[in-house]
Amino acid sequence: EPGQFMELEVPEQAIKRAYSLANTGNWEGKLEFLIRLQPGGRFSTWLKDQAQPGQSLRVHGPQGAFGLSESGLRPRWFVAGGTGLAPMLSMLRRMAELQEPHPARLYFGANRAEEFFCLPELQALQAELPQLQLILCVWKPEADWQGFRGTPVDALRKDLAEAGVSPDIYLCGPPALIDAAETAARALGVPDRQIISERFLPA
Repeated sequence: EPGQFMELEVPEQAIKRAYSLANTGNWEGKLEFLIRLQPGGRFSTWLKDQAQPGQSLRVHGPQGAFGLSESGLRPRWFVAGGTGLAPMLSMLRRMAELQEPHPARLYFGANRAEEFFCLPELQALQAELPQLQLILCVWKPEADWQGFRGTPVDALRKDLAEAGVSPDIYLCGPPALIDAAETAARALGVPDRQIISERFLPA
């Protein structure tokens, strides 16, 4: 299901790391992941330095319970930091496939504007899902930055205070981002059952 992850295993080394799928169940034999190169990360370093096109990997899964909840027509707000974008892409793509009418927002954060990735994919997704609002959040913006200035949590807090609604909130990214977003959402009245989160760790 969209939002789930798979474990990828380095051949002959018994090193397994979990990565969320970025595509939906209609993958036509292809699996799509977003993997950041981490200094000292055993899997991502192997992928950069040793993996070859066409090489086989053992995969385990899909696994996990992170995914879209049955929410009637409540708005769905997605908050992603870094490669935490992957499961959000998967869930939003599923919404587009099913032509679901839920109002949707994606808060996507980076330290600097040049660190954003998958922007063409997000723009294409907006064409398929017209109700999707994309909020790009930059913590250290240049003077000419036209998007939100601050973290995704800052933007989430501002919009929750102004919107007067209680959306379902999906969170994925580093633990510090998730903790801050959960705290902000609860403080502004979002019930725990409407806060769905997945924490990412370096791999």
